[in-house]
Amino acid sequence: MTAGLKLVLPVKSNAGVPYAAAIVAQHLKVTGHPVDVNFVADGDVQVDANAPAICKGLVPSCRFIARTAPSSHVYGKNPLQATLIDMWLDFAQDRLIGVNDFKQLSGAFATLNQHLKMRTFLVGYEVSMADLFVWGGLKASNIWSRVFKNKSDEHLHLIRWYQFIGGQPSVQSALTLVQKASQDIGRTSSKKEAANSNATQGSSTFGLELPGAEKGKVVTRFPPEPSGYLHIGHTKAALLNQYFAKDYDGKLSTF
Repeated sequence: MTAGLKLVLPVKSNAGVPYAAAIVAQHLKVTGHPVDVNFVADGDVQVDANAPAICKGLVPSCRFIARTAPSSHVYGKNPLQATLIDMWLDFAQDRLIGVNDFKQLSGAFATLNQHLKMRTFLVGYEVSMADLFVWGGLKASNIWSRVFKNKSDEHLHLIRWYQFIGGQPSVQSALTLVQKASQDIGRTSSKKEAANSNATQGSSTFGLELPGAEKGKVVTRFPPEPSGYLHIGHTKAALLNQYFAKDYDGKLSTF
């Protein structure tokens, strides 16, 4: 593992929460190849190395961190397995992640179900990045969430595999991390919005000014009404007089 690697993960992106990258990173950690993960509010998935981003994008970033830890076997044990894993990463990127068309996703689900009919893993005989990445792509899909809840026999093998991979320690750990990061960033964003709202309310302005006026020397006057009681029509005059007096550190006279 290359020293100083940092995986930057937005809790929200155009393709939804990047579960796949978080899961791959956690799997590497479980196998003794830790990657420093930094969650941010939004932006691109990317890998940093004590410098500007050296790798950007969900698939390239996952490929990079996996290739820095060959002994983890997350990228397979031989060139053939690595090639097959790449195929499934491309499959997930093109046909699962960020796709909201039910017909297109149904075809992807059918392909996965058929492939897993006699298999426990997508590639080889142990968990690989193909399993982790495809699982993350499914997790981020609202359409798959509904299909999974129905537990249809049409997707029997895919559902069985999804439950099995979802029970892996690295997957469970990644989901916990993503959930916590989302909550923390959500709370921080809410506090900032509240602070900005209060600041805006506390500094309300009409966008007006008095040319040539000097701070501390402005005196405005809202005199008594000689023609009778005050009415709603006096509101504008009263507010403007009070506004200019306050804005220029002056005073408002009512005599």
